[in-house]
Amino acid sequence: MVTSEAKIEWFFGNVKNAFGTKFYDLLESVDIDGGVEDFSRLSVFQFQAILNKLNATFETINSCDVDFEHMLKQFNGEDSLPAIYTDSLLFSSRFTIKYMNEFIAENFGIACSNSILQTLQVKTSQLGNIVDKNNMLLPQKFCNFVGINHGSLAVQRMGESSITALKETSVGKQLCKSHNLENLLCSFFEEIAPKYIEKNYNWKLVKLSSNSCTILGKPKEEVIEKFGANTLLTSSSSYLRAGFLKGLPRLLVDIPTNIYMIKSISNRDSIDLYEIKFDSTYLRTSGSIIQ
Repeated sequence: MVTSEAKIEWFFGNVKNAFGTKFYDLLESVDIDGGVEDFSRLSVFQFQAILNKLNATFETINSCDVDFEHMLKQFNGEDSLPAIYTDSLLFSSRFTIKYMNEFIAENFGIACSNSILQTLQVKTSQLGNIVDKNNMLLPQKFCNFVGINHGSLAVQRMGESSITALKETSVGKQLCKSHNLENLLCSFFEEIAPKYIEKNYNWKLVKLSSNSCTILGKPKEEVIEKFGANTLLTSSSSYLRAGFLKGLPRLLVDIPTNIYMIKSISNRDSIDLYEIKFDSTYLRTSGSIIQ
């Protein structure tokens, strides 16, 4: 078992190697003697001050998942994401992270949202432009954080909260003009989702009736090849999608809905399968099957 002291020494050893002579500039910036040898003996105040400078937390150290090169870039003033979140398959817009961060701040406090950003070596300034890209690993880590600390239903509520943010985008405004709920759902899954919303997954509306619809989802093969099947097997991501789908009809009308997760890749199924149920008076159609 690796002790906390050993992890702290490992962390500062790697920071020193990555920073070179700038390591002493770092120590000087937080009033720490450049001759210090045992960093595990720093005061709590000194330890927190240096972590804030490095945009990291003790959880970052404890996970041993640290991008030291990126840490140096941020220390030098570069405003960018760690390479792990931008490496290949840039299929997620920054919109996703922005609404997740806002949900966490509103429901669990600013300190909580700042803590997760710092743990992941991300800054709030990197959330401003929603057309910027990152891969699926970053939103997945947000989901996992909320799921572990606040439960699966909180993740589902976070997914549902995205509908409010989506309404303010050009895509959301387009969907809000749908003639009826049937038109909205068909347009979303056949046209909008593949182009703008979910490029990691293939979604299909497989059944639509007067009081429910069934949606099938499956990760794209290139996503599985890149990140591995185990990366996709987090239940938190499944609950996030469930929340988003539950709230989707509200783009048109404030309609009460229920969502049921029939199958999930997080349960080792080959697909995700969700059923949304709603009051039939809101769907002005006699029912139809989408082939």
